[in-house]
Amino acid sequence: MSGGPAGGARLLAAMALGDSAFPSGALAFSSGLEAASRAGAVTGEDDLADFVEEQLRHRWHTGDRVLLARYARDPGWARALLVDAEAERLAVVDVLRRGSRTAGLALLGTFAALGSVPAARLRAAALAGRSPGHLVTAQAVCLHDAGLEPAEAEAVCCWSLVAQLTSAAVRLGVVGHLGAQRVARRAVAAAGPLLEAAPPAEPWTGTALADVLVGLPVGDGRLFAT
Repeated sequence: MSGGPAGGARLLAAMALGDSAFPSGALAFSSGLEAASRAGAVTGEDDLADFVEEQLRHRWHTGDRVLLARYARDPGWARALLVDAEAERLAVVDVLRRGSRTAGLALLGTFAALGSVPAARLRAAALAGRSPGHLVTAQAVCLHDAGLEPAEAEAVCCWSLVAQLTSAAVRLGVVGHLGAQRVARRAVAAAGPLLEAAPPAEPWTGTALADVLVGLPVGDGRLFAT
C-alpha cells in the first residue's frame, strides 16, 4: 500500500482514512468523556469544547503527535516497537491504556484485511503479547504504509480524535448533531496553531479531567469502553 497517490487524490485518500465511516474501531471509545458526562463535568457545548481542546493540547499534541513524528522520521519494524513501548509508558491510566490497545488492534485488523503487511505484522505481535499495539503506533504504521506524508497523517489522526469525541457526545446526549458540528469547528480552529507548531521534543500527557474521572464507576448502561 506504500507509494500513495498524488495531487487531489492524496487529499481524497486522507479524507477517506479520516472519515468516521472508516472502520477504525475508535468510535467504541470516548476517552473519558462518558465518565465526565455522567459526573456532570461535561453537560453542553462549552464544556465539550473545553474537553476536546484539552485532549488535543495535552494528550494528542504533546503525546501522540510526538510518537507519530518519531515513527515518520525513521519508519520500520524496529521503530514501531520502540514507539509502542513509549506509548505503553505514557499510558499511566489503566482504563485508557486498555482502550488504546483495543483500538489499536482494531485499526491494525482493518488495515491487515486491506492488505497492509506492516499492519498484519504488528497485529500478530500484539496478539502474541510481544508488543502492546497501541492506537498511536497503529496509526503511525498504517498511515505511513498507506502512503500519507507526515503532515497528512497528523491531520488525519487529529481529526479522528475530534470526530471520535463529538460523535461520542451525541450518543451520550451531551449535544445534538448541530452542536457537535459547532464544537468540531472550534476544535479545528484550536488544532490549526498546534499543527503549525512543532511538537515537544519528549512526549507527555496531562488531561486531568479525563484521567481522574475515567476510572470511576459509571453504573449500568455503559456505552463506551473508556
